[in-house]
Amino acid sequence: MKAKTKIISFHNQKGGCGKSTLTVLTANSLSQDCDKKVLVIDIDMQYSIYNTRQDNIKRFGKEYQFSYDIEQSNIENFWNIIKEKHMHYDVILLDLPGLLTISPTEKDKISKILYLCDIIIIPVKPGIYDIKSSITYFKTLGKYKELKQKKGGDIELHCLINMRKNNRLNKIIRPTLEKNNLSVMQSEISDFFDYEEKKLHEVSILKSSNTNPKTKNEFRTFIEELENMINQ
Repeated sequence: MKAKTKIISFHNQKGGCGKSTLTVLTANSLSQDCDKKVLVIDIDMQYSIYNTRQDNIKRFGKEYQFSYDIEQSNIENFWNIIKEKHMHYDVILLDLPGLLTISPTEKDKISKILYLCDIIIIPVKPGIYDIKSSITYFKTLGKYKELKQKKGGDIELHCLINMRKNNRLNKIIRPTLEKNNLSVMQSEISDFFDYEEKKLHEVSILKSSNTNPKTKNEFRTFIEELENMINQ
């Protein structure tokens, strides 16, 4: 019997947290390293993931076999794609717009999509306003989690320290999040150029021969932690 398809989103109410980059890097690794059949649905208004794939099709040719599939969608058409596609994949990754960039009507529609997710990971940049905003947003998503649990489901909800830099905020970000009763993944992602480069070339961080060993080690830790969630 096929395991339940897991729907995952890296999401925060603020933009610039690295959610699209994390979505692509995760799709690369789950499909290339973990033998998962992966679909990415790009619902973000910029469609950066879909547009990058189109650029790569032009570069590599239409016959090139990419390791995962991408669907471009608006909010309304999302439900049709999920209904048609969800049984054919192990993992579906959603790239959604930030809630602060859309209208109240669209925000309600995005909230319903988030409620559908099995796993939501909030990327948190090491900045004062980013940390405060993420704490508020985690508590908002916690209400979705409670509502889903009452109906027999669940949403696994975690923060991920992302785009980490060597500054004083690194020492306070995890204790601050945990002090506010937020679940924080043990793995952390640094602000390395390797991540952005591999996103553009659709190459797994772990398979690339020219990736910094430190980048590989920390991303391997992240993927292993995420895969444990998926396989539960």
